[in-house]
Amino acid sequence: MSSLNNTNGIATALNAINWSSMMFTRFWCIRMFILGFIGHSLNMCVFTRPKLYLNPCARHFIALAITGYAVIFIILPIRLLQFDLVSSDRSLCATVRTCSSIRVSNRLNPLEILTVSLTQIPMLNFYTISSQPTIRLGQHNLFQKLNGFSILVVWSLIPSSVMLVFGIFTSHHIKQSTRTVASERTIKIVDRNELNPLIVN
Repeated sequence: MSSLNNTNGIATALNAINWSSMMFTRFWCIRMFILGFIGHSLNMCVFTRPKLYLNPCARHFIALAITGYAVIFIILPIRLLQFDLVSSDRSLCATVRTCSSIRVSNRLNPLEILTVSLTQIPMLNFYTISSQPTIRLGQHNLFQKLNGFSILVVWSLIPSSVMLVFGIFTSHHIKQSTRTVASERTIKIVDRNELNPLIVN
């Protein structure tokens, strides 16, 4: 009799955990969709202004916003793309001016969009949607085993590391260039303006 009660208790607990995780996933996806849509819409509004549209960095941000739209509308649970080409372009522009051109950004933007599209194709093939309840199930194969690790590395560790490295390079190059022509007060303002976004990222 007690084993039957234990089995019923375990089944009830498992059902409660499954229900909670399903509801969390649903509400988290809704929040992610709303915040992602608002953020990418604001990026498009800001970076498509005529003054900024001629800047290669702004074009990278526009390409990232378009890619972000694709991710939040097609593959909602995946983290948004952070390719760090903007950070690398900022760093390289301090010393290598040829990398900061409309021609280079026009060549890199289709590559960015194509790369993100290709990396998301396995999600369409290796996941199925079950209607009872509505959840996303990964198929049991090598893809599912490596998917969690690859998402951690590709979407979290690499972008954060690259943004940090290129942010430090950019700050270093700006400090070197402002020391020769700027006053101490200007250097402090530039340092503050460079470090705040780097820390937030």
